[in-house]
Amino acid sequence: MKRLIRLFFQGLLVVVPLLLTYYAIYFVFSITYYRINSLITWAKRFEYLPIEVPFLVYVVADIALLVLIGYLASGFITKTFFKWYNRLIFKIPVIRIIYSSIRGFTSAFVGQKRKFDQPVLVKLNPSNLERIGFLVQDDLSKLNIKDKVAVYLPGSYGISGNLVIAPAENITPLETSGLDAMNFIISGGIAELAGVKVKHS
Repeated sequence: MKRLIRLFFQGLLVVVPLLLTYYAIYFVFSITYYRINSLITWAKRFEYLPIEVPFLVYVVADIALLVLIGYLASGFITKTFFKWYNRLIFKIPVIRIIYSSIRGFTSAFVGQKRKFDQPVLVKLNPSNLERIGFLVQDDLSKLNIKDKVAVYLPGSYGISGNLVIAPAENITPLETSGLDAMNFIISGGIAELAGVKVKHS
């Protein structure tokens, strides 16, 4: 029974972020589409707009709306609101897990405290087997761990991965962007990864 419950929540963590992303994009597009269509209908009534509006206009409007939301979210009032909202969300057991997973994964790429922008090579054993991952924590003193770092190793062809704790001397930084490295890992090494260099200390 416990295994079924665990698998159920694992399924939720996979499906819910995808659905939320889809509905968020759909919601934003629907708002801009409705508003622009209302303006177009009004303009055509007075023959101010004799031509059809291309689909690209809706896309640009969506991007502008998201930029505006991002700008507003950087203000003091909206920051206070989001802090209150986060505290409310984190009081709900199941929603807290899903929301924190989505928020953490998103902020890892586009947040102010990006975590997936330090791709590294990790030596896993004495046989020189290495994996590409991302340095996510270089200070583990709160866990009473010294001279070691935390590295996230994404899985290929999926959204799963492993977090490993490795000696700092086993970590070799790579000179490539985090997005390129993630694309390379998830594709199983099939995606082209141009301009990758190993940083020599």
